[in-house]
Amino acid sequence: MEESFGKRWSDKEAAIGVPSELRADMVSFGGLLLPCESAPFLSFDKAPGKKRIFEVYGSSWEWSDKDKERLSPYIMIGSDGSGNPICQRNTDEAVVLIDHEDGFNSISFVNSGVQQLQESLLAYFGERDAVRFLSEMQKIDPKAIEPESFWSIEAKAIGE
Repeated sequence: MEESFGKRWSDKEAAIGVPSELRADMVSFGGLLLPCESAPFLSFDKAPGKKRIFEVYGSSWEWSDKDKERLSPYIMIGSDGSGNPICQRNTDEAVVLIDHEDGFNSISFVNSGVQQLQESLLAYFGERDAVRFLSEMQKIDPKAIEPESFWSIEAKAIGE
C-alpha cells in the first residue's frame, strides 16, 4: 500500500532538516490532507469549511447577484501570501487561484484536483532545481505547468 501523503510530507520534512517543532500540521479537505502552511506562501488552515468566496470576503450585501452566481462554483480551500483565495471549482474539481485585487475576475489554474495539489506541494517543497521540479510536475499534472499557470510561474522562482 502506498504511504499516506501525511507520512510522505513528514518524511520529506525530516530529510531536508526541518526541526520537529516546526513541522507542518495537516488539515483535511474532502478526506485529503493538506499542510496547514506550505511553500510557496500558501495556507490551507484558515480556509473556512466549504464556503464560497462571497461568504468569506466582505458582507453578503456587498455582492451582486451576478457576482454571487459567477463565483458560486468556487469553494475556498486556502489562500496565498497575498490573500488570494485558492478554490476548488465544483464543476470539474480543478484547483484555481482567484485574484482578489481585480474583483475576483482573474483565475489562474493551479491543479486538476486536490490530490494533484498534494503531490505538487510535495514536489515543490524543498526543491532547488526547476528542471527537476518541472519534470516531476509533468508526471503529476501536465496541465499545471502550461504557460501562465500557477506552477509554471512558481517554477521560475526556484533557485532564485
